[in-house]
Amino acid sequence: MRRTLVLLAAILSLFPATGGADEVDALINTLKPSPLDHAVWASNLLKAIGDLKGNPGAQGRLYEKAYELGIKQAKGYPTAIQAAGALLKARPGEKAVWQEKLLAVYKLEWRGADRKRKKEAGRAYVEQMIAMADGMAASGDPAEAVKLYTDASRMTRYYAPDLRGAVSRKLKDVKDRQELRQELARCRSALAASPENTTIREKLILLLLVELNQPGEAAKLLTAGVSEQLRTYVPLAAKEVEEVAKEVCLELGDWCVSLAAKATPGGKANVLSRAQAYYERVVELETSVLKRAIAKAKLVRVEKELDKLGTAGLPGGKYLVLTLAKGVKMKLVRIRAGEFLMGSPNNEKGRRKDEGPQRDVTISKPFYLGVTEVTQKQYAAVMGKNPSHFKGGERPVDSVSWNDAVAFCKRLSAKTRRRFRLPTEAEWEYACRAGSKTRFSFGDSDGDFGDYGWCRSNSDKQTHDVGKKKANPWGLYDMHGNVFEWCSDWYSDSYANAKGQDPSGPTSGELRVMRGDSHRKSPDACRSASRLKYASDYWSWDLGFRVAVDLK
Repeated sequence: MRRTLVLLAAILSLFPATGGADEVDALINTLKPSPLDHAVWASNLLKAIGDLKGNPGAQGRLYEKAYELGIKQAKGYPTAIQAAGALLKARPGEKAVWQEKLLAVYKLEWRGADRKRKKEAGRAYVEQMIAMADGMAASGDPAEAVKLYTDASRMTRYYAPDLRGAVSRKLKDVKDRQELRQELARCRSALAASPENTTIREKLILLLLVELNQPGEAAKLLTAGVSEQLRTYVPLAAKEVEEVAKEVCLELGDWCVSLAAKATPGGKANVLSRAQAYYERVVELETSVLKRAIAKAKLVRVEKELDKLGTAGLPGGKYLVLTLAKGVKMKLVRIRAGEFLMGSPNNEKGRRKDEGPQRDVTISKPFYLGVTEVTQKQYAAVMGKNPSHFKGGERPVDSVSWNDAVAFCKRLSAKTRRRFRLPTEAEWEYACRAGSKTRFSFGDSDGDFGDYGWCRSNSDKQTHDVGKKKANPWGLYDMHGNVFEWCSDWYSDSYANAKGQDPSGPTSGELRVMRGDSHRKSPDACRSASRLKYASDYWSWDLGFRVAVDLK
């Protein structure tokens, strides 16, 4: 059989990645066992997939058939789960379909499990329901998400009691969002019918400001009839924090705290994050010792409340948006000051020697960091050229050296009168981790990588438009994979002698640090702690950068 597999794999290699259907069917029939056993047949197909590298179309067909055969017999369920899981990662456009198929086989496995395996199978089924509901809630299908969360909540009592609290919170959150959408629609309709109704207008303004975090939209609804408080504070909330005079930030922060009292958990997180940003500004800029002390005490209380909500470390929900040219903007997110554990533990999968020793690092000042890598459109708007190999305005700029990246920062600084620079290596890892201590910002599993980044297994060996994957908890995209990102530091092969506060690397050296890795590498290489180094004038097709900006 092995000889047949090798021969068919050679034939398939001559076909396009999406072709060779007849040959795939021939391979499927070749692997049919005698006597016929669907579970064994499905297992044979999975074993054959490794011989079809370079032909994802053929691999996909074998996975499909393995699922179809595996689900026919109880002993084939593990094979069906493996096949569906592989297709879930390989075909993001069919995610809902394969999540449903995966759920179906988990359900069959749970129903057919004996007493000894019932709890394990039940937990797997519950976890898949939660994952599917999470996707539905995120994609705007709250009704179906509520059904799945409800079913999962019932089953956690018997099979996953440790997950019951989390599921209950998710169920409440999605119901709150449903009610919020309905209430928003009612208010819009009522205001359209009766524009002079001040009560409805004020209610809609607060919904937009607090629950939807859209102060700009809220400001558009202001009229002379609404309260003086709203007319005073809402326009200020619509501005960037740095545009608000420090003299009113304390008062504005107090107002945001007062709004949190009647908000949903999501709305509470929105306005408390705003209060956090205003108090931080007072602490940073105020010359009065008394006012600074008052702001600091209030900041501590707000951060404790955010901790309780599970939103500690959010960047205050504040962004800096700059116009680089007509139709070309750059968005940066405010990263708060804080502490984190830099580097990787000795037992981390994929770890390299230069990622340690782990140590506590303090980032003492907030800063802005690009929400995405610098795109080709942005680079061309500033530098007047696009050196990239993989062309596309929304793709990250590639083929840039450290010197090129620094030149971009200098020119953009002159253009905007702000200090643009490359992030330090510590700032980059702090922002990438976003409060996490796992291999990636989203956890430890390679299996989840495809939701957050571009690497060798899903990139087709090229860059992709920025911001198409999920963001990390602090709103940053593509921190794992797509292109390497230059940092400002000289490279050192150890953190042993590094500073604990605002480290910036050695004072001199031969090589510069890069982080995040690229579309050509494995998930291991794209971990939060992973590092690489090259000379300042080196460039390649997978080398780009993102920028940092100091607060004024």
